[in-house]
This record gives sequence, C-alpha cells and structure tokens, in this order.
Amino acid sequence: MSESENVKRVLVVGDVMVDRYFYVGSTRQAPEAPIPVWDKIEHENRLGGAANVAHNLKALGGEDIEVFLAGIVENEAKKMIGKIGINTILCAGFDTMYKDRYVDKNTMKIVFRCDNIKEFHRQSLETFELSLRHFLEGHQFDAVIFSDYNKGSIGKNIVDLVSPHAKLKVVDSKRLDLSIYRGMDILKVNEMEYGSQGSCSAYPYVEGLFEHVVVTKGAKGAELRQAEKGQEVAQEGVVNLKYVVHSENFPSISVQAKDVTGCGDTHTAAMTFSLLKNSDVRMAVKFANECARNVVQKFGTSVVSK
Repeated sequence: MSESENVKRVLVVGDVMVDRYFYVGSTRQAPEAPIPVWDKIEHENRLGGAANVAHNLKALGGEDIEVFLAGIVENEAKKMIGKIGINTILCAGFDTMYKDRYVDKNTMKIVFRCDNIKEFHRQSLETFELSLRHFLEGHQFDAVIFSDYNKGSIGKNIVDLVSPHAKLKVVDSKRLDLSIYRGMDILKVNEMEYGSQGSCSAYPYVEGLFEHVVVTKGAKGAELRQAEKGQEVAQEGVVNLKYVVHSENFPSISVQAKDVTGCGDTHTAAMTFSLLKNSDVRMAVKFANECARNVVQKFGTSVVSK
C-alpha cells in the first residue's frame, strides 16, 4: 500500500470564525465616564469555530491526514487558513465571522468582547452551497465533521449534500433541534447543550438520533451515552417509544485551567482523529479528554500540542 493510500481525508464543514485578540493597557480614566481608557498594544489572529476544529486535526495528524475545510469567509481569512496546510473549499464572499477579544496585557484577562455577525448574507450562503456541490462531485472522505455553531452555514440542504461523501460522520452542534443529523455516528455536545435537549419536542430523546452521544463536562471529563434499540407500541393512536440509554463516565485528570475557549473544538477533532486510527469509541473519548486538558492550560483559542 502506498503512502498516499495511508493518508486519511477529513472534511470539516461549518461556521468558520477568526478570533482576533487585541492586547491593551490602561493608565488613565476617561473624562466622560468612570471607565478606563484602553490603548492598543498589539494584536493577533487565531482560527476559531470550524477552522479551529480543522487546525487541531492538522496539528494531530500532520502529514498523515489531509484536512479540507468548507465554510464562509473572505479572501484574507482564507489565505490565513491555507498557510497552515488546510485545503480550503471556502466562499470568498461578503462575510467573515470575527470574535474580537480585548485582553488586559498586564493581567491577561479579557475585558471586552465584540462579535460582528449574527447570520451570514444570503448570497454568501447560496454561493457556498454551489461551490461545495461542485467540489464534492467525485470526492469521498474517511470522515466528515459538522462543526455547527448555529450561525447559519449548515442547514439540512448542506447535511444531505455532504453526508453521502463520508464514512464516519461526527456532529458538534449548538442547535436545539438536531433532527437534520438523524442517523449520524457521533454527536458531541457539552453538558449545558445536552440539558437543553429536554425542551426539544422534535424527538423523544437525543440518543435515538445517533449511534453514540458524547457529553463533555469540563473538568469532570466526558460521558458516553448510547441508546438500546427500543420498540414502538401504538395504543389508541399514541406511539410510545420504549428505550434504555446506557452511559459510561470518563473522568479527566484535574488541571489548572487557564482558558476554556475552543476546547470543545479540540475534543471533537481529537475524538475523530482517534476513531480514524482505531474504531474504539471509548478509547477515542479518553484520548479527546487528554487533548482538551492540554489546550485549557493555554491562553486563548489554541491547538493541541503533541
């Protein structure tokens, strides 16, 4: 088998973001209000959202993994992503989603954050779908990750378009109704997102949509949940679904967390990377816990260190 045949191909689809960090300092108060006047000292850009998932995958896999990223950004951000070896299938349109964080240089505490976009321009969404549809013809992937921050890049049309082109299908989504992902292999959600599923009436239980559900719990690690196939019984026009959910906890070693920004992206990327090497889900959750523990000890949106 040739080296190229050993390389895994992964497509990350979703809400691409650029996290901009502005480091500031203050030596005076504003005359018009009792607030500090901040002077900009320096700034840096880091990849966020779906781009952070792709960046972590590339950091873990190196030359053994070929990462493709599909989302919506303008040309400047597209160039930034391409420089780190990620293949971009991006709409160079009107929109780039920025999260601007202003950081006190002395304390390294975030004093202010400003986001620029709540939803993407319709023309960008249409161009993105057309570009993706054209690219996917004749392409297959070992895995796809839907990195869905519920900002609008992903709809049922995108899910239906991409799904047939991948073997392993992983979902990391912040939307309440996850019906569009029915039948996918793995869902990764945090504890708060999982808790909100109780108010979703579109389906009786979220575990019924996926083969596995992984609930991340911060410093407590993660929980792996799987539904035992139930039986539907109709009584007087009402369908009752009998089901049993099995769960297993995977605690994490406690560390001093510096910043939790983007650690969920790292967890998703690491879990997918592990599953590409070995299909053992339990092993993948343990590995992802280790990688998430690695990045929370760094400041800001970061990638895992080997």
